[in-house]
Amino acid sequence: GNDVCFIISITGENPVYASLVSNLKERGITTVMMTMNPNNPLKDECDHVIFLPYLSRSSGDSFLDDQPIMFIAIEIILSQIATISSTVDLKGKRYSNHNHL
Repeated sequence: GNDVCFIISITGENPVYASLVSNLKERGITTVMMTMNPNNPLKDECDHVIFLPYLSRSSGDSFLDDQPIMFIAIEIILSQIATISSTVDLKGKRYSNHNHL
């Protein structure tokens, strides 16, 4: 199918995600995990994995340092989804309400 599920988790260690990924795979849904943990337990289970920098691990600072990076990545993805979904394909011709440079 054409369905895709983005799973966003800084560590990927919540057991709910393992169950979710398993269920999605059974349904044939493509999974994309966005994480900051290079040892994410689901990295081999998901179809695609996007690794973001994990600042608090390298600097010893708090978890709060990681949130802006994750939020910016989410904003970029949502912006791209909005751009893609605003383009309509009618009879082989593409129409868009965005001007692309």
